[in-house]
Amino acid sequence: MANHLRRISLLVIFLFSLVLLVTSVNAGTVYGNNSIYQFNVTDCSSDTGFVDCNSSVIRFNCSISNYNFISDVRFMIEGVLYDASRLNSYFWYDYNKQQDFYSSVNPVDFTRVYITDTSAYTVIDFENVSVLHSCEMCSTNYTVIVGECLINNTREDIYIGHNNCSTNHTEIEICDYCFPEYDIEYTECIDSMRNVSYTLNNQYSCCDVTGFPSDCYVPENSTESCSFYNNSMDCDIDANPYLDNKWNWLCYIPMDYSNESFSCNSFLMFNESIIQTNPKYEMRTSTVFNPKSEIEDREYFVPDNGLVNVYFRSEGIASGTTFVGGVVCKSVNRELKFRADITPVIGALRTVPSVGVWANQNMYIIVGIVIILGFIIWLLFNWWSMSKG
Repeated sequence: MANHLRRISLLVIFLFSLVLLVTSVNAGTVYGNNSIYQFNVTDCSSDTGFVDCNSSVIRFNCSISNYNFISDVRFMIEGVLYDASRLNSYFWYDYNKQQDFYSSVNPVDFTRVYITDTSAYTVIDFENVSVLHSCEMCSTNYTVIVGECLINNTREDIYIGHNNCSTNHTEIEICDYCFPEYDIEYTECIDSMRNVSYTLNNQYSCCDVTGFPSDCYVPENSTESCSFYNNSMDCDIDANPYLDNKWNWLCYIPMDYSNESFSCNSFLMFNESIIQTNPKYEMRTSTVFNPKSEIEDREYFVPDNGLVNVYFRSEGIASGTTFVGGVVCKSVNRELKFRADITPVIGALRTVPSVGVWANQNMYIIVGIVIILGFIIWLLFNWWSMSKG
């Protein structure tokens, strides 16, 4: 009887303990196959080492006990279930989120864990598992090493990244291995228009090197206005020059063209008509008393170290009238030009000095006249002396 009572007491204690056990476990407790086991989800976190939220860099992970009884685990992230990977009690999922370019902070919300046990039918839903991963918008930061342009008009540039969202890589870029060069010819300006023709430079043809249509392109011949020029070089000028024999401009050939040979001419225009071009070409003579003190025997001005000194003549120029003065310098490859309005004047204080200028320019004539007068006076003096004797 005593043994029977002892057995009843043990049974009551076991049943009471079982009731206590059932009432103390949470939703992670599973009953089945004559056993009771419990799942505990702990230490859920995200990998905050990658704040830029690039592809597959946000790792959400949890530790789950009694992993031997787990068939699979799913993580709910942003309201979607994803199958987690596992290593013993460590479970994780690498979440892929695109950057949000409208804000600098992009939270990713990991909210629940679902566990299926080895019986393949029991699902445990863990609520209140919360990880909020904040992402900062990342701007790329690269050092670019530009490659050499190849004959196929491409190059390979190397990009070296300096942060998490700037990965090392290479990119193929379009480039120009060479450029076509043209010879440009202009016809005479007639009625404010002229023709322009283009031909590939035979000395160096990019077309022959690459064969690409873009390198073989030649602009179509065209007609353009020549009634006005866009200045393509600079000149030091006096907009109100004094009407002496000549006045000068100093013009500058751009440094980019310093290795080209230019010939330059100056001109004056009035009412769109050219009334003067310089140099005024005249053959020199050996006559000592030639009244032309500055005979010009050249046909154009030649720059010296990038400087060209041109002149304009005062012949036929009215004081106080506005003219257009211009300079044109031509080489084999290009045409440089400069134009400006000028209004020559006669200065009152220039009248007396102009006599000295005239005397300097006609010195041979003055010296000759002085010698002849001296000789005549000497002859008259001798004649007078002889008549007295």
